[in-house]
Amino acid sequence: MPLLLSGRGFRRELESAGCMAVFAPLEGGAETRLLRRLRGAGYRTQLSSARGLGDPEVFLFQKHGIRPPHLGHQSVGRGAAVGEVQEVMPLLGEAMLGSKPVALWLLEGQVLSRSELSALLSLSPRASFESGCGDGWRSKSSLATDEGAAEQLNCTVKTAFQGADAGELALAKGSWVKLICGASNQDLASIGDLCALFSVAGVHCVDVAADAAVVRAARDGLDWAWERTGRRPWLMVSVSDGNDAHFRKAVFDPGLCPPDCSRPCERVCPADAIRATVGVDERLCYGCGRCWPACPPQLIESLDRRVGLNDLAPLLHDLRPDALEIHTAPGRLNAFQATLEQVRLADVPLKRLSVSCGLEGHQVTVESLSKELW
Repeated sequence: MPLLLSGRGFRRELESAGCMAVFAPLEGGAETRLLRRLRGAGYRTQLSSARGLGDPEVFLFQKHGIRPPHLGHQSVGRGAAVGEVQEVMPLLGEAMLGSKPVALWLLEGQVLSRSELSALLSLSPRASFESGCGDGWRSKSSLATDEGAAEQLNCTVKTAFQGADAGELALAKGSWVKLICGASNQDLASIGDLCALFSVAGVHCVDVAADAAVVRAARDGLDWAWERTGRRPWLMVSVSDGNDAHFRKAVFDPGLCPPDCSRPCERVCPADAIRATVGVDERLCYGCGRCWPACPPQLIESLDRRVGLNDLAPLLHDLRPDALEIHTAPGRLNAFQATLEQVRLADVPLKRLSVSCGLEGHQVTVESLSKELW
């Protein structure tokens, strides 16, 4: 059968119709042959059964609980009459990471109810669906309207999900993780290494300074991870609408230091950014503030390194980040609105816009802050 030799017609029809159905040959092996062809075409594949599917969206995309069978001779004290509940990962959790399309093949499709069939058809506008319906192929619309479609799902149901965004899935599940490199950190080598290693570890976003060189270093790290894992976290940059501790750097004139100073500032600097002859290396300093109280003659000052409001829109347009974080504070509503206007003018399609505003020291509550910002 040409279909099983190449799989090209199978894949073309599936991607064109969005939903299809097919009987598997009785001799078996059709599933693995077709899945092998799909993997060769760049898909990630997963084989499972339609039995016990339950809520397809939860089973496939969300962490959910199951109750294992009671095997007898066990204490009922742990789970009482209802038994223990074990949390399991979604069937397509790992497969959905990255941008490759994902093919899920569900065996024994004849057991699917009408509601389960409808749920599978409506999972995603980017989803393709396939099931056994005799000779030839049928589209999603014909499956949805055919009264006998559920009964005709005799052997195989396949759903090909175009690779969903791992960050969006993690946010929906409440498991989203971000690497914060520092809003004023310009240590390019460290930023590139951190982005590469944490991307491989599975973070969903990396947050860096809104600086062209920093973003270039971060993307180099993300590219390195992408080549090895197929995963690429969001790239977020941070800006501020006013004075903010996250956007400062230490500065002092080393010529003013007393000759007999023991230089405790050097010992407390975690970034090793303070040198006896040059003072503070701005590339390494990320504004932690540990050196200010450590300086005996109090020579160290803070330097504001925020992006100016007039430069924000063109900078964002050039950087093209996936997400943006705006640091603000109570009482800065006009500055916050002006910053949002610059974001609009940048015309960058952001996946998320985050707002950072601490409550400490501002005598505000969560409710009053939410009312002011939104």
